Amino acid sequence: MFFKNDQNADKRSTDIATSATFIFWCLLFLLNMGSEMIFEVAVVEDSSIMLFSGLAVFFGTLYAVKYYRKNQKRKFS
Repeated sequence: MFFKNDQNADKRSTDIATSATFIFWCLLFLLNMGSEMIFEVAVVEDSSIMLFSGLAVFFGTLYAVKYYRKNQKRKFS
């Protein structure tokens, strides 16, 4: 088997971070498209900025969700 399943992976946190990144990219593309159609100027000119901002949203959300979930477990334990 090439990939092994990680028993310590927090799948729920990863799913939340993936959803947040997808929503962020959708809103960013919508904003970019709207500004190009109305003002004929793009909000974000470079696609690498979109990529790296999405990665920052993903890892930031992942860290925040893991931190929040860890504190919730500690609070109720």
